[in-house]
Amino acid sequence: MKTHIHTMHLKKLLLISAAVGLLSTSPIIVSSAQAATESSTSPQPVKLSAGLESYSILDNEGHIWIMGKRVPTKVKGLEKVSDFTFNDRGLAALEDGTVWEWSYQYNSPEDTTWYFPVSSPVQIPQLKNIVKVAENAQHLNAALDKEGTVWVWNSKHSLEKREEKAPVPIPGLKKVKDITVFNDKVIALQEDGTVFSSSGFEDYTYNFSANWNLQINENTTYDITTKQIPGLSDIIELGKGTNTRHLLALKKDRTVMAWGENYYGQLTGKHGEAVPVEAIKVPGLSDIISLTSGYTHSLALKKDGSVWEWGYLTINGIDDFKRLTTPVQVKGLDHIIAISSGLGFNTATRQDGTLWAWGANNFGQVNDNINTPQYSPVNVSFPKPAWMLSLPKK
Repeated sequence: MKTHIHTMHLKKLLLISAAVGLLSTSPIIVSSAQAATESSTSPQPVKLSAGLESYSILDNEGHIWIMGKRVPTKVKGLEKVSDFTFNDRGLAALEDGTVWEWSYQYNSPEDTTWYFPVSSPVQIPQLKNIVKVAENAQHLNAALDKEGTVWVWNSKHSLEKREEKAPVPIPGLKKVKDITVFNDKVIALQEDGTVFSSSGFEDYTYNFSANWNLQINENTTYDITTKQIPGLSDIIELGKGTNTRHLLALKKDRTVMAWGENYYGQLTGKHGEAVPVEAIKVPGLSDIISLTSGYTHSLALKKDGSVWEWGYLTINGIDDFKRLTTPVQVKGLDHIIAISSGLGFNTATRQDGTLWAWGANNFGQVNDNINTPQYSPVNVSFPKPAWMLSLPKK
């Protein structure tokens, strides 16, 4: 029964992504060849954010690129980005504290070409002095300002229009220093090392009447409930993941804690039907500096630049790809500085500026133009793919 429920949820997740609406009606398509004329030096990736079937890069020049098709697409109109998150719909916090939202267009005729048609970024006008942003596939968004206040809002998209609820502060939280969003929850890390989970951001309430007719009621306000997550203390950083249903947290001693769903063994690699009440320690990990989680798997980056993975990495939510009951080092990766996990694939960037990806590739996530799974990390050319670099010069 659990497997059926989670298969249904995954199908719903993919359908949600397929219905992501337009932030504007005019796509701005910037190829890597066009972008090259804007800069005399090649940009290098410094931060990654993986989504459902693609991922995004923040380069050392403060620009964002969308990856996952044959040619990287630069999001035009965003400059001096300080933090961002991407789940086939992106949020970016700029150095001036403003927040902008964008997406790429699924229903565009250009979707079959080499490029991602990208909509014009739209500012969220109510948000100021923002330092961090987070969001998930269900359009739940969060932003953290310089004062430690967490703001939350829901974006509702359709193919005809885009609606946005005004951001509201989450009551009861103070001196927050890190945020993330997973499942239907906003997670906040306070300066004292405690972690809180807030929920109640649903747009609609679903229930069945006495004759089993489905009734759907639109929620005009949020009914926010915030609770401390038991078992988490001395936390210094939250793991990031835009398609995850579990949480990773880094302790002061550089060990890893996990909390949330564990139906596929995503917390420690061992299957469990029940969701643990308290956060549990992930065995075999030390000297960790960064964490990221996919839908049913996790990655950890060590101080020495090595990457470790565990859990259940799937190709398309149905086929087995890799099951790891304990954290295992990813072979072929060293000197890594950034990691990010998507729905069923992973990304990483090295200190030398090279980009790597592995896992499911049914949508071209690994960007190798063959759409077959990659069981080991492969080098992804950025900003130009390798096949373009080999073309004869005119």
